[in-house]
Amino acid sequence: RVHYTSRPKTGLPPRMSSRPHSLSPESSSSLFFWAMIAGTGLAVFYGPIWGGLHGYGYPRSSFLFRPEARFSDLIDFYITFSGAGHPYLDAPVNPHRVYFPFAYLMGRAVSYLPTALLNPLQAVFMLLCLLRLARSAAGGEAPSGKSLFLLAGAVLVSYPFIFAFDRGNPEFVTVGLLALFAAFILQDKWRLAAVPLAIAIAMKGIPAIFLIILLRERRFLAMTICILLAVAVTVIATAFFSGGFDAAHWVEMWQRLIQNQQAFVRHYGFGIEGAIFGSSLFGLMKYVLLAIPSLDFTGDLQIVGWIYWSVVLLFAGMACMVVLSQQRPGASGNDLLLLTLLTILLPHFSGDYKLLALFIPLITHIFRRDITAESITMYAIILVPKSFFPLYGYNEVMISVLLNPLFLTALLFLTLRRAQEIDR
Repeated sequence: RVHYTSRPKTGLPPRMSSRPHSLSPESSSSLFFWAMIAGTGLAVFYGPIWGGLHGYGYPRSSFLFRPEARFSDLIDFYITFSGAGHPYLDAPVNPHRVYFPFAYLMGRAVSYLPTALLNPLQAVFMLLCLLRLARSAAGGEAPSGKSLFLLAGAVLVSYPFIFAFDRGNPEFVTVGLLALFAAFILQDKWRLAAVPLAIAIAMKGIPAIFLIILLRERRFLAMTICILLAVAVTVIATAFFSGGFDAAHWVEMWQRLIQNQQAFVRHYGFGIEGAIFGSSLFGLMKYVLLAIPSLDFTGDLQIVGWIYWSVVLLFAGMACMVVLSQQRPGASGNDLLLLTLLTILLPHFSGDYKLLALFIPLITHIFRRDITAESITMYAIILVPKSFFPLYGYNEVMISVLLNPLFLTALLFLTLRRAQEIDR
């Protein structure tokens, strides 16, 4: 492995150099901002018109939820699930109580704050972490105020931000932690980066895929810190909700969590719930199957499940091998993008609030001057609201559940090809 210890003559941070047709941070931020304004503006304009024609008093199935469901994730997570009771055992099997114990312990710690403050606080936390990432990605150059302002504006009008804020979803916290992780590894602060990554893993598990970057860079001490910290806070949270170290209570608690996660897959993955806000490959395969009249939806969905797992292994294997085989030292925007795409595409169901994580590789590419107008356009297409168009013949299924996985898969293969070209 060749190690690069000096800064390139371009004045850009290590592991970065301007590509042909790459845009400056100011140009790319401006292009992305106006693309988001145009896409979201179309949704705002079209949603009420379509809703009015169909007799709806609000933008049904567009980028906002039904009024009675507004802030429901916020109330469920911070008040009902993380409140005075038990996050798992106070109710029968529940497909919505699927976070790990430490997430609910964090929720309980802030549940005493006024409810009206919780949603803005978690949204501001994510925005501040993304701004911190922008500073790290820019290296020795301070990001301009204009580019930061435009990017912040683009985030605020994006579909996943509006979606997550509308529901009060705690994905804001997870994405903020992963943005901090990315910010620290871009500055070679690997042991410090282990802390936010460990907390994110202790909340929901799937961010553990980012450990691959630490493994490739042989940052074994950082990996150890991350794993031990994630295990430690999980043990503490489990003991807190179990009232001590009663083994029987621990087993009962984790069994219920597993049952809840299985119910979540049945409810959202194999069921029709979430038909207006999913971005996973499995959802795409499911609704394609729905469109074939000769197939039995319930029975043949099991076959789709086997096909899906084959695709999962293929995609995950390809992306992880590309990340692991990179020869240049240090993390890159491509690493972050590939692993982020896996966290969105591969679960049985991925609510569209998970698209917030795409801002991490996007900001990294922008401030490392490593992005083209075509890439900006691809990001914008994915992040603007598209769920106001119903799928033909299925009024409760929005076309975004087909388009988002297709665009995300295209972005995955484009990034795989680009990563291989850079490493040659």
